Amino acid sequence: MRLYQKRHFRCGMVCLLLAVVCGVVMVVEGVSVKLAISALLLTALGGADLLISMDKSMRLPRPDERDQQVVQTSAWRAYRILVHGCMAAGIILAA
Repeated sequence: MRLYQKRHFRCGMVCLLLAVVCGVVMVVEGVSVKLAISALLLTALGGADLLISMDKSMRLPRPDERDQQVVQTSAWRAYRILVHGCMAAGIILAA
């Protein structure tokens, strides 16, 4: 099987490693509900990430230059609106 998304593969491996650590801690310290739930969730998330990393249909298409320009322009406008909104709120509250 081929890896199409290396980031998801790494996240899946880290989740599975943490699930194993939770299991080892449960064996050493005794059964704990928190650790059992954590191990179960980490196993499920790790398995899902590994499956996603090997699925060819989950590949993200590379955006072209126009899409990148639109995204950058939109992000810059949103940032400016946020900054000006916070500044206006600060001035109104200070007055």
